Amino acid sequence: MPASRRSRRTLVPQARQALEQMKWEVASELNIPTHDIQGGYWGDMTSRDCGSVGGGMVRRMIEAAQASLAATTAAGVKHGFSEVVGPWGNASNLGVGGVGASTPLHQPLNQSVAHPAGSIPGPNWPGSKV
Repeated sequence: MPASRRSRRTLVPQARQALEQMKWEVASELNIPTHDIQGGYWGDMTSRDCGSVGGGMVRRMIEAAQASLAATTAAGVKHGFSEVVGPWGNASNLGVGGVGASTPLHQPLNQSVAHPAGSIPGPNWPGSKV
């Protein structure tokens, strides 16, 4: 088959019904008159209206893919952090910069933290670049 020919098959057959429903939802949101559509035939619609519906569908799919990617990435970061540091909220496993179990996770950023070797300056410490 030449590269210029397009296939009308749905790549994921289980998504066919969801795509059809999305088409109608997007058309409704865009106030596109759908009263002329008989039996799922959109051939009597203008190219402009059909293009708007298709563009809206693509926009929704991109948003869904980006949200899924962000959630997957966040979950991966959390999992990786948990493997190195331990479970979330367990300050005794931090071990960063000598800070141990006595350091609360809710320590305000603008205050110094009590530390066995002295105090760790916060952002308001003179000469701090934080």
